[in-house]
Amino acid sequence: MNDTREHIIKTSLKLFLQKNCKEVTMKEIVDATELSKEAFYHYFESKEKVFEEVTRFYNNFLIFDYSGFSKISLKQQIIAMQQNNQSMNVVSNGKTGFELKNAIPNVHKLYLSR
Repeated sequence: MNDTREHIIKTSLKLFLQKNCKEVTMKEIVDATELSKEAFYHYFESKEKVFEEVTRFYNNFLIFDYSGFSKISLKQQIIAMQQNNQSMNVVSNGKTGFELKNAIPNVHKLYLSR
């Protein structure tokens, strides 16, 4: 993706977050990007096309690859640690509960409810 197209997408997202898609006008998007109308329309022919691209672009960031995580459950990992006499470092984080630090491979923080 080229820089101008990405600039339009990021700028449009800011506007779509402030108002809904129907309320944002093409003029507002063009003005916010600081491009000429001609330059803008070279990349997108309508507000709907901009909105489609914004959702497609940011949806790619929401996809998460879980394949690197352990296949056994957290409970099974804790039981295995107890059986191997490994200690768990549980510390209150003062906010949402407790953190279980450095206890389980590939898990950096675990919040447990009080």
